[in-house]
Amino acid sequence: MYEFKLILFFLSIFFPGYLLTSFLLKGGQFSFLFKLALAYGLGIYFVVIQIFIWMFVFGVSFSIFWFWLLFITEVIIIFDIFRRGKNFKCKIEIINYIKRFFLKVRLKEALLLLLILFQIIFLLFNAYSRPVATFDSVATWVYKAKILYFENQVELNDKTSDIYLVSESHNNYPWLVPLVQFWLFNVLGEFNEIVVNYIIVCFFVSVLIVLFYFLRRYQNVVNSLVLVFLLSSMPLFFYHGYNVYADLILAYYVLCSFGFLFLWLEERDNRFLAVSAIFLAITLFVKSEGVIFIVNACLLVLLNLFFKGKFFKKFVYFVGLIFLILSPWEFFRAKYSLGILNEGNNFELHSEVLPQFFSSFFITNSFNLWWFLVVLVFIFNVVGIVKQNNLLFSWLALILPIFLYLLIYLFTDSYLTVLNYTAIMRNLLTVVPLSVLVVGKSLKAR
Repeated sequence: MYEFKLILFFLSIFFPGYLLTSFLLKGGQFSFLFKLALAYGLGIYFVVIQIFIWMFVFGVSFSIFWFWLLFITEVIIIFDIFRRGKNFKCKIEIINYIKRFFLKVRLKEALLLLLILFQIIFLLFNAYSRPVATFDSVATWVYKAKILYFENQVELNDKTSDIYLVSESHNNYPWLVPLVQFWLFNVLGEFNEIVVNYIIVCFFVSVLIVLFYFLRRYQNVVNSLVLVFLLSSMPLFFYHGYNVYADLILAYYVLCSFGFLFLWLEERDNRFLAVSAIFLAITLFVKSEGVIFIVNACLLVLLNLFFKGKFFKKFVYFVGLIFLILSPWEFFRAKYSLGILNEGNNFELHSEVLPQFFSSFFITNSFNLWWFLVVLVFIFNVVGIVKQNNLLFSWLALILPIFLYLLIYLFTDSYLTVLNYTAIMRNLLTVVPLSVLVVGKSLKAR
């Protein structure tokens, strides 16, 4: 029965997510596995934003019965619309898909797949054997979900209440991570500090799948798998694959949004611009750092449209879609005067962060030798990067958020998280999958 409930939870995520993904990406251009990895992120947002509106915007106690009724009704309606529009194929030949995949695999590719699979199996072992123990997980992300589950409500008016916006753990933090855990607890019918790890494991695997399929546009299978394996073996990335933090989840949405933004820059298909905007908007519902990537992407789209001579229409479309997806959270943030910064609002120069900032890339070993490789690829491709607009925009997409992070460290009280090597490492993690994609794209340029 317990296993059935766990399967039911993941079906409640993947099924509506796959319907939405199939609608957004019509046609046979993308594989089933790639769509499934995208479906996980879209499905989670589809579920949690409704719970957020239910409990936080309307202030109603959560009812598992009425939510299931609403959820099933919505899924049936969406499925019927897709079926009538012939946008979704009900029959997925999974067995034939697997057979075709393995018939094409050569020895080198099989060995690389085995190495990646070993990483995932070891990750599952860690997830299964380690309950939530790290400080931020216990005190923030799982704590919020735990309070919501046992209280079945959140206090929105009485600031003296112990559960005012779950005030003990940063009441201005976005809610995607706690709410997906809250939904899991409700489906299981119990609070479980081990099973929540499976949520993050699925994000880890989804990042690898999404990255591989984006890389395949620029590299052969072997090179793509090598780059994916390098990502999976980075100590900090692997560690976050079984610890309930929000940073790897943010990295997933960043990778999806900029991957589709790159596709739009290359193919000018407005579907890709729309999908990019959707994933980009969700980043700000994961962590406040999402605003960095939204500013980054908006600047890139604006610059690109300016040089192409098409200025306002598509840019307004892009920004408008981001705002639409974000509107419930932004409405709530404005109503309760929730800010973004958590370390204070004292703006002064903290140049002492510079040694720690750069050592976080190259010395602490959280990313192995990865950032050395990134620098080398940039140096050896700098001429091609300057000459090719698409490649230039890709590198700007990587460099700008790092620069914006640095500005925050230099001029706010966030400098403390650099000096003690805490948040800076997690911040850098959010751009690592994107950096792998940019490197893969640049290596093709040679």
